[in-house]
Amino acid sequence: MEEQKIGSSQILEALKNMNDITGQVQRASGEMASSILVVRDEIESLHESAHDIQDLMDVIVTEVKEIEGTTGVVLDSSDRTGKIISTMESYIGRFKV
Repeated sequence: MEEQKIGSSQILEALKNMNDITGQVQRASGEMASSILVVRDEIESLHESAHDIQDLMDVIVTEVKEIEGTTGVVLDSSDRTGKIISTMESYIGRFKV
């Protein structure tokens, strides 16, 4: 009978340990679930930031192209102005003072 009592106590202790471990696993699973939600939110935020950066880069590329076009116009104007000044200098050189 004593052996049964000892055996029953050991079984009850093992079941208590199993119950404790199950509780620890449940708590850890809950923490993992919370952490996964945080990671998911951070990934979504990172994705949105990457999208915003891409949009800004597209704007920069467009503006650089516009600047290049404007620079070309300015260079053409400068060349024409230089030619006009040269022509005017040659005409002015014809006049005697």
